[in-house]
Amino acid sequence: MCRGQRYGYDAESGESGMAGKRIAALVYDSGPGALLAWRGSTVLHHVAAKAGGWPVERVLVVLGPDGEAALEAGGFGEAVVVLVTESEGTASLLRAGLDTLVRDGGVHAALLVPADHPDVDPAVVAELAESSQRSSAGLTVPKYRYAVGPPVIIGELLWGEMMNQEGDVDLVAFTRSRAESVDEVWFDQLAPIEVADASDLARLRA
Repeated sequence: MCRGQRYGYDAESGESGMAGKRIAALVYDSGPGALLAWRGSTVLHHVAAKAGGWPVERVLVVLGPDGEAALEAGGFGEAVVVLVTESEGTASLLRAGLDTLVRDGGVHAALLVPADHPDVDPAVVAELAESSQRSSAGLTVPKYRYAVGPPVIIGELLWGEMMNQEGDVDLVAFTRSRAESVDEVWFDQLAPIEVADASDLARLRA
């Protein structure tokens, strides 16, 4: 059963010391493509289901105001689901998700997964998680040949900075602005496709 929470989120920030490398997957509604129908549910449901098989302690799904129907439909397995009823871009969703992780405790890094990227490679996630265990960097990011892309692992010492972001958060720009805190892991493959409309889903099926 998924556990649903509803609230209008007020901006809060906070930091806590690094005490381990247990990772939670934070899947968030990152654009209109996330709620498109796909494979009997939605793109977001597909990403959340995939995350349940990754090397993470738990899966947290954060929905924006348009995600109430997805929450009511269920189908999120063991994931905790948060509905943010008042959102000013993806920053609000990431803030709510990280705040939930702080309140629940038990993890000290978050794998940030925009839900409009359904073809994230599980092998990439596994390598990122392993690299994060070996690294003291605050951010562990994949570099797909010549470009950085999602998902991104962010250690709790940087959660406060992420929670202070506003509007729509560009994960690549966020990592670039903190180059001294980044551990890049190189992959000889293309970045996952960002789904914005049905034509992008057709590319995934090809």
